[in-house]
Formats: sequence, structure tokens, C-alpha cells
Amino acid sequence: MLALGVVLLLLCLLLAVGVALSGSDPATLEVFGVDITGFTVGGLVLLGAGLGLVAMLALVLILSGAARKRAKRNRVKQVGRERETLAEENARLQAELQERGAQSYPEPTVGSSAPVAPVAPTTPASSTEISSGGPGPVR
Repeated sequence: MLALGVVLLLLCLLLAVGVALSGSDPATLEVFGVDITGFTVGGLVLLGAGLGLVAMLALVLILSGAARKRAKRNRVKQVGRERETLAEENARLQAELQERGAQSYPEPTVGSSAPVAPVAPTTPASSTEISSGGPGPVR
């Protein structure tokens, strides 16, 4: 498709250049009731081609803006669905914690740290463990 588009574009350019170079007859252009003289047939062909390019650029800008807006709207919907799913999962997990009788911690707020579960105390290392790198007598 890309190759076909390039070939068609080149053919159009060659035709426009051919008409512009061979069309040296004077022509009168009338725009909104005003006659404009000093144009040739070839100049009018080039003017039409330029206006066509501007129209295509405007169409591309409109379509790309619409596509970007559609993609953003879809992303917002997706984030909303993910938020709902996560809220449901959070509620399910909270209910599961309450059923098990586990201690529930309050939701952490900004600037505070979450509560830490207590750590079991460890026994202090003996002097033999420290000097030899492990349990047992020093040799």
C-alpha cells in the first residue's frame, strides 16, 4: 500500500509539472466575484495542487487530533475499570482479614509510616560464636 501511494503521488506530481510547464496560455481567475488576472493555466494548476495539499494537511491534523482524543478517553475508561477492580479486591482482602481475626492496621496516611509487625526477640550471640564465626568452642 505504501509503494502504491508513493507511485500515485509521483504520477500526480509529474502530471502537475507537465501541465504547469506546457500551460502558458493566460487565464483569468474569479474569486468571490473579483476577477484576478495575470495567471497562466500552469499557474492555476500549481495553485490548485497547493490548495489540495493544504486541505490534506488540515484533514490529517483533524483526524490525528480525534484519534488522540479517542485514545485518551479509552485510557481514562481503562484506568477507571482498574480502579474499580482494585477497590473490589481491597474490600475482599479486608473482609478476609476480618474473618481470620487478624489484626488490621489503619490505612497509612501521607507522611506517616505504616505499622510494622513485631519481630521475635533473638538470643544474644556467645563469645565463641563471634570469634570463630559460628557455634562451638574456639580451637
